[in-house]
Amino acid sequence: MQVMGNKSKKQKGFTLVELLVVLALLGVAMAGAFQFFHYTQTSYALADTRSAVLQEIDLFFLQMEKDIRSASAPNSSTKAIAISNEGKEMNVYSSREAPSADNSSVLTKVFTKTSYRLNGIDIQRGFASTENASEVVSLDIDNWQTVVSYIIPGDKQLFNDTRNDEESSRRLIDVNIIVKHPKMPTSISMQTSLLSRTGKSTTSIIESTASNTYVPVQSITITPDPTLTLSNRNAVNTTYKATVVPANATNKNLIWSQNVGSAFKISFTVPLTTIEFTLAEPFVEFVGYSLIYDDGTFEIDDIDTKFDLMFDRFTTR
Repeated sequence: MQVMGNKSKKQKGFTLVELLVVLALLGVAMAGAFQFFHYTQTSYALADTRSAVLQEIDLFFLQMEKDIRSASAPNSSTKAIAISNEGKEMNVYSSREAPSADNSSVLTKVFTKTSYRLNGIDIQRGFASTENASEVVSLDIDNWQTVVSYIIPGDKQLFNDTRNDEESSRRLIDVNIIVKHPKMPTSISMQTSLLSRTGKSTTSIIESTASNTYVPVQSITITPDPTLTLSNRNAVNTTYKATVVPANATNKNLIWSQNVGSAFKISFTVPLTTIEFTLAEPFVEFVGYSLIYDDGTFEIDDIDTKFDLMFDRFTTR
């Protein structure tokens, strides 16, 4: 009889400890991957929200710039742009040619009142139109639309025109808004300054037959008084007179600058009356010039360099 002995068998697999270690490592890896994807998703959502807020504000600024640049005073007692309610409301007045409501084949002037206001945490825009200039200021607006949301509440001014001269028809409007979107941890503050093109529309200036019709400057007469001495570089001071022609020109703030020689520059403001200025150097060489108008209706294209009479030519803006 043959006796068979027990043979050892080879077993394959993982022990319980090895399985626990693998599960722990997988858990750590999955937690890290989850954190990464969560951070990526959160960052994307934050960037998307920020981009939407900036786009909304940019569109608001573009629309407001369009309204302000086309602003024109409806009458002599009302500015083209009026700010009220401690800088939380703004009315912009403008006019344009459009078909008449009674007869579409006839063009008539339509006056529009465009308003911006802070309503809670929203900036809203609305407008109303009329063919009667005397009614445009008192028009009621009922078509308000929200243009910017989530404005931080408080007493901060949205619209400011304190940098304007009361006598000037051109208006410079400072706009300052702070937005705090609920999905963003921080707020966004944006500022801009918008300038109206003119105080009165170009059409009203051209077609007006009243006494306030715009009278452009035709020339500037510059004459030495009593004589012009250019004999040598040791000469004494010389006085000049500059006179605007015609005398009833509308522009009261014409500024003329002229380079004198290589080291001196003279500049003076020419009102509707004759002024005087003094040169400290008799050697005069006209190198450059500039003419600046405060109402924006005209730009200077060129100037005649004849010393006795300097003509300026205009191109409409």
